[in-house]
This record gives sequence, C-alpha cells and structure tokens, in this order.
Amino acid sequence: MEQIIQHKEILAEIRVEWDKAENSIKIAEQIGGKVVFPAVKELRYAGRRIIDALALCSVDGKSDKIKPLLEDALFDCYRAKHDAVDVVISIIASELNVATKRIGYRAILAAYPELSKFVEVLNAAQEKIASSRGMRDERDALYTALEQIELKQLVSRYTSFKASEAFMKTIAKQDRRYPLIGWLVGAAGIVVALIALYTRK
Repeated sequence: MEQIIQHKEILAEIRVEWDKAENSIKIAEQIGGKVVFPAVKELRYAGRRIIDALALCSVDGKSDKIKPLLEDALFDCYRAKHDAVDVVISIIASELNVATKRIGYRAILAAYPELSKFVEVLNAAQEKIASSRGMRDERDALYTALEQIELKQLVSRYTSFKASEAFMKTIAKQDRRYPLIGWLVGAAGIVVALIALYTRK
C-alpha cells in the first residue's frame, strides 16, 4: 500500500489520460463504425504495465522498477489517444474527398452551405497533426489542444454533413438527369432581362 501511495500522482495522471483515450476511441468507432484496434492495443499494453507495477509493490527490492512501468503505461495512454484521433481525422478527410468526387461541389454546397468552414476546420486539424510529428516533446499538448477545439468542431460538422448527404445525392442525381435545366434557367433569365431593357427604350 505504501508503494502505491508513493506513486499516486502518476497513477492519477494515468487515470485521466486513460479516460481521454477511451473517449477518443469511442468517437473513432462511432465515426468509422468499427473497432480501432491499434488504439485498443495501446490501452491493453498500458493495463499490462500497470498490473506488473502493482505486482512489484509487494516485492522487496523492486521499488526502482515500479515508476518506469507506470511511465510506460502513461505513454501508452497517450499513444492510444493519438491513434484514435488520427483515425477520426483520416476517415473524415477520406469521406469528404470521396463525396466531392462522386457527388460534386454544386450538389454538396446546395445541401450543405457550410462546406468551406468544414474544410477549414479539417485543414487546421491536419496541420496540427503534421506539426506534431516534428515536436515529440510537445506532441501530447498539441493533441490535447486538437481534441478540445478542432476535433469537437470537426465531429460536429461531420455529423451535420452526413445528415445532409441524402439531399446532396438527390440534387446530384437531378443534375445528371437534367443537365440542361440550370443552363436553360440562366439563359431564360438573361433573355427576360434583355427584353425588359429593350422595351424600356
């Protein structure tokens, strides 16, 4: 018990980071519709190290090996969270790319006018992840900031985007079926404007 008390601060930190990782994993699974195995494996490794550390608490002469195991467990929680966040952003970026190619920008914008804001938040998240690759010491701080701002906004916008998807596809289908309608309506407007201008003279 005394050994556990000595490491209570790092154990408390592990609990916080474990909860964050689980939350990110849940979001990733909701977005992707399947288990994020790399992130889950990292939490499994963390759990194994915690068990090993606790087992050493009752063994004399092993106290110097407890803290390194707990530090490893903490970093495993970080890695689990990072993996889950990466999956969320990767899936959203991929689905948006596919949608713009299959449905087209006009149909998407007609159903979801907030597309530019969606892309702006996605780009900001991707840039933050890219910058974290060269900043190992600050990586978790960057991911934490990303979770608190961009990830929340991104998931919210993605949910709205998906809710509008059926409408987008309907518009795209109409555009393919009647490609001249938009052109004819525009041409008719020009003709009416010219007639009105002529009759005034």
